[in-house]
Amino acid sequence: MASSVERIAPEEVYRRIERGEVLVLLDVRTQSWQESDVKARGALRISPDEIESRYTELPKGKEIVAYCT
Repeated sequence: MASSVERIAPEEVYRRIERGEVLVLLDVRTQSWQESDVKARGALRISPDEIESRYTELPKGKEIVAYCT
């Protein structure tokens, strides 16, 4: 895992996706949100307490943008 985390504004994520950049969106919201149908199109859902056991589901070599509430 990376030793530091870079922050990115939602507007920048949108601009980069619109430009055709490939970003992996990772929805790490809490359990109440995990049960919701509301999520970014194509986002992977992994709750914070499952990241360590499910990290192999994340594509290698792609930039990952995690979002939470």
